Amino acid sequence: MDIEITGLVGVFTTPEHIVEYRKGKKTIEVRQPVNICLHARPTGGHPTTTDEASEVHWVTPADLGSYEIHPALRRRIEHGLNKVEPHVD
Repeated sequence: MDIEITGLVGVFTTPEHIVEYRKGKKTIEVRQPVNICLHARPTGGHPTTTDEASEVHWVTPADLGSYEIHPALRRRIEHGLNKVEPHVD
């Protein structure tokens, strides 16, 4: 999709969210993700599937409660929907 960035939601990290990549029994990388979340609006194109997403569609904020969303991601979404000032962890 084509988008226009309209603002900063925030910069988020969750200290207990550690991602470990393994090859067999060997750890090859350990990360603590840092996410930059933006406000944006679509300007063209259509949502399409990828190797990481077998389905894509728009969801209204009122419908978010019916989805299983990781608490760290829900925190970002809630901040973007309900706060004006950007968040920084």
